[in-house]
Amino acid sequence: MASRRMFSLDVVDTDKFLEMPATSQNLYFHLGMRADDDGFVSSPRKITKLVNCGNDDLEVLLSRGYLIAFDDGVIVIRHWKQNNFVRSDRRKDTIYQREMTSLLAKNGVYELANSIMDNKQELDGIPNDNQMVTKRDTQVRLDKYNKDICSPKDERESDFEKIYAIYPKKRGRTKAFDNYCFWLKGKEVNRKKVRLDNRQMYLAVRNYVEQQERDGTALEYYKNFDTLMGKQLLDYVEVEPDE
Repeated sequence: MASRRMFSLDVVDTDKFLEMPATSQNLYFHLGMRADDDGFVSSPRKITKLVNCGNDDLEVLLSRGYLIAFDDGVIVIRHWKQNNFVRSDRRKDTIYQREMTSLLAKNGVYELANSIMDNKQELDGIPNDNQMVTKRDTQVRLDKYNKDICSPKDERESDFEKIYAIYPKKRGRTKAFDNYCFWLKGKEVNRKKVRLDNRQMYLAVRNYVEQQERDGTALEYYKNFDTLMGKQLLDYVEVEPDE
């Protein structure tokens, strides 16, 4: 493994990167210095503690799309190939070949081959960013998202995590999950019962994040996630007019 690493200004000189907490930015550079020649880091949490950063900093990098995490705890730096070029005669292949085979490199950026954000098909009722959201899409109600709040908890937690993953400020997760479950079942708002499905909540959260990014809002001023997942979420739900 090489002892020198590079970082591209195309990656680290953007508003998206610079608006992250300084500790998250610092952690990104430390992870980059310790990655193997394919951008994999075997012990990200150990490094996080070693450089006096917190788990929240790691979560910020994951939610902002600078890292991809695997089930075994290994992470890969998404923009590795934009940051670094290692000569073939000096390059040592990663030992994480199983994880490597699950990745595709698009314009120097790693993506999961079966990622929900890249899949051309809808997965679990959530559209990817490249799909046009039509009225028919927003009206689709998959059966599993109309289940009562007492549906299996592990299923609801898995669906909730897909929404939580796109929100950069990791505060209030437990209460946010409770709110998420209430929206699935139906929540009384102004004496009317309002029910939201997974797709509506996903798009509402994404709409809020995109608005904050357009406005240049610093991460510390984002709503805590439990606050956003309360009644304020309705301000960002996409509503189609009735035909």
